[in-house]
Amino acid sequence: TVPVKWSPDNVDEASQSNNEQVLRWTIETEATDGGRPGALNECSMWLTSTFLLSQSRMQRRCVVLAALCGAAARFGAAHPVDPPVTARSSPIVGSIRPDAWLPKFMVHNEPAPTTGRRVHVVVGLPAGVSGDAGIKSVQVGGVECLGLSDDSSADISHLHWCRAHVNPTTADLWVSFHTANAQWVDTSAFAIQVIGTSGNVLASGSVDLTPRPLALSHFATAGNGSKAVLHVHSGSTTPTTLTSVLLDGTVSVPIFPASGLEIPPHGHAAFAVELPANQTKATGDVWTVRLEANGVSSGWGGRIIPERFPIEAWPESSDCPLPPGNASNAAEIKALGIDSVFYSSGSWNSKCSPTYSDVLGNLTTAPGNWHVFLDGESDGERSFNAGLPKSVRAAVVDAVLIGDEVDSGINAKALRSKLNDSLKCVAATPDLATYQGSATNALVGAFAGITDIQGSDAYAAACAPTQLAALKDLPLTYPYAYLRNARDNTIPLPMWGYAQLFNGDKVLAPGPDAGAAGSGDRGPRGVAGDAPPTLGWSYQPNNNEIVAQIAQTVLSGSKALMLFQSEHVILSQVDASPIAQAIASIRTVREALRVGDIAAVGITASSQDVLVETVLTPSTLVLVVLNVKASGYSNLLCHVDVGKHWSFSAQTVGSLSLNLGTAPQMANVTNWREAVGDKLVPLGRASVAGTSGTITFTNVELDDVQVARYFVADVAFKG
Repeated sequence: TVPVKWSPDNVDEASQSNNEQVLRWTIETEATDGGRPGALNECSMWLTSTFLLSQSRMQRRCVVLAALCGAAARFGAAHPVDPPVTARSSPIVGSIRPDAWLPKFMVHNEPAPTTGRRVHVVVGLPAGVSGDAGIKSVQVGGVECLGLSDDSSADISHLHWCRAHVNPTTADLWVSFHTANAQWVDTSAFAIQVIGTSGNVLASGSVDLTPRPLALSHFATAGNGSKAVLHVHSGSTTPTTLTSVLLDGTVSVPIFPASGLEIPPHGHAAFAVELPANQTKATGDVWTVRLEANGVSSGWGGRIIPERFPIEAWPESSDCPLPPGNASNAAEIKALGIDSVFYSSGSWNSKCSPTYSDVLGNLTTAPGNWHVFLDGESDGERSFNAGLPKSVRAAVVDAVLIGDEVDSGINAKALRSKLNDSLKCVAATPDLATYQGSATNALVGAFAGITDIQGSDAYAAACAPTQLAALKDLPLTYPYAYLRNARDNTIPLPMWGYAQLFNGDKVLAPGPDAGAAGSGDRGPRGVAGDAPPTLGWSYQPNNNEIVAQIAQTVLSGSKALMLFQSEHVILSQVDASPIAQAIASIRTVREALRVGDIAAVGITASSQDVLVETVLTPSTLVLVVLNVKASGYSNLLCHVDVGKHWSFSAQTVGSLSLNLGTAPQMANVTNWREAVGDKLVPLGRASVAGTSGTITFTNVELDDVQVARYFVADVAFKG
C-alpha cells in the first residue's frame, strides 16, 4: 500500500492551476512505487487538457490517476502536507576555475595543485522550496554532495567538500564544491540532480563546466541590502561580449550598450543595481549570478556578508579590550583604528568581565561602533552564538571564525571537519557569515569556499615564522603574494587578509630605521584568544614595516584589514602613530575598497621599486602606491640578530600610467585627492594629467616612513 500524501479536501477547488500542480506532484510521487512505463506522461498530458470542475469530480479523477500510475491506495482523508512544487524550466549553469598557487614559493610536502578545481553551480528550483531544509539530496556528477563524512577514512577521490544553499525567495539553489579530480569535472555535460524532502525530483540535468572567458570576480551589497554591486573580469586573450547579467534568476542588471558590452582581453566591468523591495538582502541570504557572454552561460553564488570593511585585531587574551571589560585597553586599540576583535566566549569569560554576552549586548549602544568575531569551532561556542539575541548578532558580529590556518593537508579530516564546522554554524546562526584562515599557497585553493569568507596570513618582518625556508630570500612583498593568491582562489567570495602587527611581551630598544616602533628581546609569547601556542617573533617590526604590510592587504584585494597581534604590553611602550595614520587612511576609503575590485585598470610604472594597484567601483577609483625600495632584511640572519629590519629609501617615481581602456565602461576620471589619515586632501607631491584614455601621474614622491599612498578619484561611466 502506498501512503496517502494528499487529499482533495485540502485543495481550494477554485484554483485550477494549483489543483493541476497538486495532481502532477501526486502522479510523480506515486509513480515511483511501481507505476507502469509511460503512465506519468499520459497522466500529465490528460491533466493539461482537462478542466477540474468540482471537488467530487476531482477526487474521482485522482482515483483514476492513481490507478493509472500503479498506486494501490485509494484517496481518502489525509494529513495536510507542504504545497507541492513543479520544475522550473531555467537551465542549470555553472563555472569552474583551476586552483592558483605560487611556483616561486613552493614548500616541501605541499605539491602544486595542478588538478585542483573549484566549481559553482546555479540551479533554478520549483517555487515553494523552503530553504536548505527543503533539500534531501544533491548529486553532482553522480556523487552525493550532502552529509559528507569527515572520518579519516572517508573517500575524497571526487569531492573534497560540497555546500548547497537555497534562496527561498527566488528558489535558486547554489552548489559549490572542490575536487582534485579534474578528469571528473572537466566536461561539457556534468550531471546534476536535486531531490526534495518528499523524494520528488526538483531538478535534473547537466551543466557545462568548460572554461569561460569571463568570471564574476566580486559581489557585494550596499544600502542595507537594497543594492548589489557586481564585478566581471576577463581571463581571455580576445575580446568578449557580455550580453546578460542576471541576479537571483529574476533581476536583470542593465548593460550599456544594450546590445552587449565588449570587454577587452583581461579587461573589467562593474555594475550596480537596485534590488526589488521584496528581494533586499541580509547577512546569510543566498545570492546567485548568471552571466551570458559570447553565447554561453555561466553561474556563481554565495551568501551575503555584513556591509562592513572590518579593521580587526586578534588581541592577547588577557587584554580584554572591549568596553566595559578593560576600558583603557579598548581605548588604546581604538586610537590605533581597530574596531573589531576576536574572542571566544570561553576565553573572554575565563579572563575578563563582565560576561561576554553582557559585553556584546553593551556594544550595541556603546560609542565607538565596536564589533567582534565569534568562535564557531565547538558545539559549546555555536550554542553560545545561537543564544545571543538576533538583534545583537546583527549589530556587532562581523563573522564566526571556524579555524585559523586550517589548510593543514589534503585529507578528509582536515577538509571535511572544517566543512562540517561551517555547516553547523550556518545551521545554528544562519544570519552570520563564516570565516576561516589559511597559511599555505598550494593548499588554500582546496579549502577556499568552505566558509563565506577566506582569510590568509603571511608576514615579512621581525623574523616572523613563514612557510618559506630560512635559506631562501624572502621579499618585502611576500605577504602580498600570499594574500593575492588566497584572493584568487576565493573569488567571487571575499578574502579578508592579515597584516603583521606586534607579538611578544616587551620592547627594549628602539629599532634602527626611521619611524621605528622598537625592537628587542621578549619573554614568552602571549597567546591570542583561543589560539594554540605557536612561535611568534622574537622582536618587534618597525612602523614602516607594518605600514608596508598593511598596504599589501589592500593591494591584494582584501575586503578587511586583519591585524595580528594587538598587545597592550607592547602598545604601551611604542609610538605607533604612523600605523594609526595608515589605518586611518584606509578607513577613509574603506567603502570603496569593500565594494570595489582590483585588477580593473592597466598600470605601468617607471620604477621597479613600487607595488601599484587600482580598486574600481561604479563611482570611484582608488590608486594605491607602495614604496618597496627597501633592503637589509634577511630571512636567515634575522635569527641571529643580523639583518633584522628592512631599511626603506625615499624615492620619486617619474611616472605612473593608467590605461582606462581595460575598463571600457569608464568615460572619465576626475577630482583626484589623497586619503591622508581621516581626511581626503588635495593632490600634492605628485602631478596628474588626463581624464580619459590614459591618465599619467608624474613625480610621485614616496617617503620612507609612511611608505604607502592612497589616491582617490571620481568615476563617470558611459551611458
